[in-house]
Amino acid sequence: MIRVLIVDDERVVIDSISILISSRDDMEVVGSAQNGYEAISCIEAATPDVVLIDISMPGLSGVETTKQIKDRFVGPPEIVILTTFALNQMVLAALNAGAQGFILKSDPPQDLFNAIITAHRGDALISPKMLRSLITGLATKEAPKTNAEVLSSKCSSRELDVLALIVNGLTNADIASQLYISENTVRSHVAHLREKLMVKSRAALVAKGWELRQ
Repeated sequence: MIRVLIVDDERVVIDSISILISSRDDMEVVGSAQNGYEAISCIEAATPDVVLIDISMPGLSGVETTKQIKDRFVGPPEIVILTTFALNQMVLAALNAGAQGFILKSDPPQDLFNAIITAHRGDALISPKMLRSLITGLATKEAPKTNAEVLSSKCSSRELDVLALIVNGLTNADIASQLYISENTVRSHVAHLREKLMVKSRAALVAKGWELRQ
């Protein structure tokens, strides 16, 4: 059973998502909050596995709330960001803060469920609509000429192979199958990549991989 906390400043959004989640046998809503400060208190009391956070909230934004959760808690819950608009700068800021997924409020319920399940198992999921926008935006940026040198100096060739497959959206199981290594080895490579590239989540690795491409 995946324990979910919903954080949104609009009660109608919380209620709507709660109804959707309650229709599942493998998920349950263990609490809700209408701002970032309440969210932190709820995490201490309810210990959710996944937190759905609205990116635009008064006081403490979704990005700052995510950062505080990741910095404050040992073994913090995974974070899935909820938003109305696909804004690339906000996506990257949230991913760099430690968010594991990003979903549009207008996406169908199954996408929301997939985001929760994917985040819970430690993989990244970005709304398909947002991913297209993000990739298009990053693709128009000119990569510094030193990117390949930066990556090769920090990461092993196998880690670079894993990073390339992560950027392409493959799961740990897919990567293990394609590279003929165990999932434990893949997880080890992912952990090393996160440490070397100084990112807090697998989703942020996707963004970093695009930024550092040649």
